Amino acid sequence: KGRWGWKGRRGKGSGGNEWGWEEEEKEEEEEQKEEEEEEEEEEEEEEEEEEEEEEEEEEEEEEEEQKEEEEEEEEQKQEEEEEEEAVRCYCPAPK
Repeated sequence: KGRWGWKGRRGKGSGGNEWGWEEEEKEEEEEQKEEEEEEEEEEEEEEEEEEEEEEEEEEEEEEEEQKEEEEEEEEQKQEEEEEEEAVRCYCPAPK
């Protein structure tokens, strides 16, 4: 994919006057650009995944807090009911 030759023979201002591979340098530059673009895309995807994970963790924490609050409310209701029953037990029955 390329050939060894005089790089400067394509005309003036074509990029140097030295011996070397003609086509491969272009291909290498293109490959480097593609790799850089792929790396950028991967980094963006990783950032998006991290953001999604953080959001999910926050949602889970909120759900846990809600569950704890609900459990506390249930416990309070049970305690109040038990107190009411205890009060009923100690009251003399109406005649």
